[in-house]
Amino acid sequence: MELYFGENGDQRIRGDFIRRAVLRSDLVPIPLTLEAEIRVGTETAQHFEVGRSITTYDGDELEIIKSEHVQQARMQGDDLSGYVRLIATLKPVTPVAFIKPRAVIKHGATLAEVYRACGATLRGIEGDFAVPRFVCLAGEAHTYHIARALQEAGGVVRWRNGRLAFIPLGSLFDQEPVDTIVDSASDDVESGFLERHDIPWFYSLNADGEFVYGNRGKPRAARFQPGANAMTLRNMTGCLVLTKVTRLKYTQKVAAGDLIEVVGGEPLVAMTVANLFAPGADGDAPEQFTRVWLGRWER
Repeated sequence: MELYFGENGDQRIRGDFIRRAVLRSDLVPIPLTLEAEIRVGTETAQHFEVGRSITTYDGDELEIIKSEHVQQARMQGDDLSGYVRLIATLKPVTPVAFIKPRAVIKHGATLAEVYRACGATLRGIEGDFAVPRFVCLAGEAHTYHIARALQEAGGVVRWRNGRLAFIPLGSLFDQEPVDTIVDSASDDVESGFLERHDIPWFYSLNADGEFVYGNRGKPRAARFQPGANAMTLRNMTGCLVLTKVTRLKYTQKVAAGDLIEVVGGEPLVAMTVANLFAPGADGDAPEQFTRVWLGRWER
């Protein structure tokens, strides 16, 4: 894993200075995060403070939102060195994670406009769509309400090639697979009981006071959603259900949202992809692999 720091993001962090790093991609409003422990010295410590940036090999810039020293500094020659533990999130959308004192209320705005109203600096979103209404009151987290808007639209956002994209859940399964795993080489996750409790169907009322129903095809818990039409109610029931967890050789070609072919089973979508890089600093055992959480489409 190659990481860079500095004002221009052009100073490479030596591999033996990284004790542990996990670069994670998800299908959530903030789709890329980094957790790392990095060795720093007197001159470099300032570059890993809160608000500074770390850049990946692909050019994705992440902003440090938490930074703490985890090992007491010690002298090595004329340099005072130690380790810093940090968490960084994708910089263009990091402001969306912060609770703000003012409400954000939009009607008929695109998803990109909603993101920008919440503080993001995105130029645009591939597959953008109009959000009928978006309400995030003062003191609430924007990410929760963005996730609700995505659920009502029946899709997710993913980060790929330096751009944020909205993809309907069905379209995730129309892609070409980027990798193949053997069914027996992964851990199955059985969740039928939980699905009936955690994935409800929705109903609402129209302007005439008549009931409007979503997907009632399966026996599930029912939830009321005010002001929603039938399509929105159906979309809200659809979701990705964790089905398998697999471990691959370290690879950067798989990201959240990619389709994975399963030999002996149905294709599954990568819900979360975590790349672990631990070169074995300070005598620790070296580790380097990719773990993928795979899901099927439940509707």
